[in-house]
Amino acid sequence: MVENTIDIGITFFLPPMQSAQDTSSAESFLYIPDTLRDWPWKPDISPYYEEVKAEHTIWFSKFMPAIREIGLSDHPEKFDAVGFTAWGSPKISRDMLRVSAKFIAFGFTFDGCTDCQPASLVRKIVNLVKHVLHNPEEERPEGEIFLGQLAKEFWQAALEVATPPLRQRFLDVLISFFHHTLSQAEDRDDGILLTRDKYMDHRRENGAPWPTFLSAALELNIPQYVFDHPIVREMEICAADAAIYDNDLLSYAKEYAMGDDETNILTIMMRHENTKRQEAVYQVCELHSKACKRFSYLMDHLPSFTEEIDRDLRQYLFDIVGAWVRGNYEYSFDSGRYFGKKGREIYVTRLVPIPSRGNADSYRAMISI
Repeated sequence: MVENTIDIGITFFLPPMQSAQDTSSAESFLYIPDTLRDWPWKPDISPYYEEVKAEHTIWFSKFMPAIREIGLSDHPEKFDAVGFTAWGSPKISRDMLRVSAKFIAFGFTFDGCTDCQPASLVRKIVNLVKHVLHNPEEERPEGEIFLGQLAKEFWQAALEVATPPLRQRFLDVLISFFHHTLSQAEDRDDGILLTRDKYMDHRRENGAPWPTFLSAALELNIPQYVFDHPIVREMEICAADAAIYDNDLLSYAKEYAMGDDETNILTIMMRHENTKRQEAVYQVCELHSKACKRFSYLMDHLPSFTEEIDRDLRQYLFDIVGAWVRGNYEYSFDSGRYFGKKGREIYVTRLVPIPSRGNADSYRAMISI
């Protein structure tokens, strides 16, 4: 055993680092430090959680037969969309919790249906959901994949509460998210492994941080020029990057087991930079720390617009964006999505087992469209 230290002040003991080329066994593991140890936003949950969850469960249950039928390996009945939103934005209104949870349920289902799929199929799915968003009143045809109706119902709920500027921005970032999901599938088909910088550019879009943030902010009245302000934009990027780093650290073992880790920053750093796997974890933690420190610094240097805009902007950045970084992290250990029933054990030990590598094809949902 060897002693290792990292610059965030943690000392721990680990086996010697494995090389990027090592074939991991079930006994292999990663040590993932607590990246949010010093994050000012502490764990909290919405007081409307139980009430909205009961309503949401009834709504979403009608989609579950179709989800089971296509064999979605990571199907969303194991994922509490209301809990994810309630942890991520504990101070939003009941209506916003309801709407945001519907988007999260749609987003994770969309993600499950496009994971490991060829670009030709992803293109058809993307075209379908884009059509639905542009035509929300249109009846969905008999025999269409359930994603069409799911997209319609979440989008109609969003339109009921969204202010005009947030409605347009939400639509814009959703369309961008769909396009980048397709781009990721094309890269997967072509065997392209992006560089770290290009990967982060793509991940900020296909990882859905912008629509996730906005899904909880639709009641606010923030003009587009405010979102375009360099400080506001940089703060969104810092928070998104912190969430991306956390997601990649915590999802790596699952993605490696699926044979779908090509779009994970750990794999990218190992391949392009010849970095050992555990060393890549430490480097990602350092990047995470820089993003968090920059976000906190900029929070103290926000521009001022009008009294009303300043109020809504601070609510967006503090109660939603900053809180989402914490909520996303905490819920990753509870949802079962990455660690099954061992999430809280791993939260304490920080040791993530690495399963044997599988075949991405075996995780594809059986979708016909």
